[in-house]
Amino acid sequence: MAPRIKKSSSGVFIVLFLVGFMVVINFQHIKRFAYKIGSDFFYPFIETPSLIKNKVTTGSLITKSKEELAAKADRYKKENDKLLAELTSIDELKREVKTLRSFLEIEDRPKYNYIFSEVLSRDPAFWLERFTISKGSSDGIVPGSPVLSRLETNGPSNKKLSVVGRVLDTTNHTAVVTTIFSKDCQLSVKLPESGVLGILNGGGREGKRLWANINYLPRNIDYKAGEEVYTSGASKWTPSSLYVGKIAGNKVAGEDTPYIKEQNNLFIEAQMEPASNIEDLNFVMIMVRAKE
Repeated sequence: MAPRIKKSSSGVFIVLFLVGFMVVINFQHIKRFAYKIGSDFFYPFIETPSLIKNKVTTGSLITKSKEELAAKADRYKKENDKLLAELTSIDELKREVKTLRSFLEIEDRPKYNYIFSEVLSRDPAFWLERFTISKGSSDGIVPGSPVLSRLETNGPSNKKLSVVGRVLDTTNHTAVVTTIFSKDCQLSVKLPESGVLGILNGGGREGKRLWANINYLPRNIDYKAGEEVYTSGASKWTPSSLYVGKIAGNKVAGEDTPYIKEQNNLFIEAQMEPASNIEDLNFVMIMVRAKE
């Protein structure tokens, strides 16, 4: 019996030795296999918190990024608007300086003082008929004084300015100007080419075309489109030979055909095209008769 037990023990030892030897040899393969099985089994439990954390972090970064971009965009827009406003202001200032410099080149007229003023406001309902300026009686402005605008021209001195209206009323620091489109203006004018006098009295509009009416022009005169119109000097407040505009041409009837119509049996009415753009005025000059 003893020999059998020894033989059996030797067989078991050999088997265990072989198993151990195989385990040692294949330890890395077994380790990787076990790790793979364990990883696959526990992956959902291990990865889920990590995924949640990553999603929360990524979401917060995206949200933060959008908020930062929106804030930057708003900041850049404000800065851009500010720069545009400053640029517009600079352009307006350059235009104002150019206008004021051009006024300084005007020749003096005896017995008249020049007063420069800014256009303060205009009533939309009476945009063409009147506006308010920033000078008044304390600055020497008096009702009836002619109001002129600078023309963009290199022509003769008597055409560097044109009459846009007259002072209607004043306060200490402001004045209301009534334009040649208003019936309150009624400015005496002359047409040197035809050798006649008339009265500016109101005006009208047809689309973009604007005109002032010249009343009490004599009949039987061959008026032409483009004839120049000047102040007559009949009023003590207004000197003579201030440029006002020219007789408007009727393009339908022909360029040289003036806009005229019968006023009564003695006179006719003609339409005059103003020399200045009265709709867009920033600065004007008032001619005030000097005290004698």
